[in-house]
Amino acid sequence: MKENRYRNKQMIVRFTEKEFAEFSAKMNKSKSKSRSDFIMSLVKNKPIIVPDGLPEIAAELKRHGNNLNQIARLFNQTRSCPYQLDHALENCEMSYEAVKNLVFKINGRR
Repeated sequence: MKENRYRNKQMIVRFTEKEFAEFSAKMNKSKSKSRSDFIMSLVKNKPIIVPDGLPEIAAELKRHGNNLNQIARLFNQTRSCPYQLDHALENCEMSYEAVKNLVFKINGRR
């Protein structure tokens, strides 16, 4: 049966500065889109997933992508294959595996 998405009940919660800071920190750490989403995940006992290492891996992938773009630009200009291509591709493959493993870990596989 389809869940009724109409929510007609409202709750007002008051926090101290410290409590609000703790709530906000936990919500931001969970990467929830909104306060409502965060609270509903708590109410429905959904797991709150905090992917450790994701910002570092994303930054590393960005660096590898920049390297590949520079190598591709050089190749298109000179029509010769630069020696850095193999190394850059190996780094991209390692970063891809790290992201894949992190996604599997979040989804409960492996």
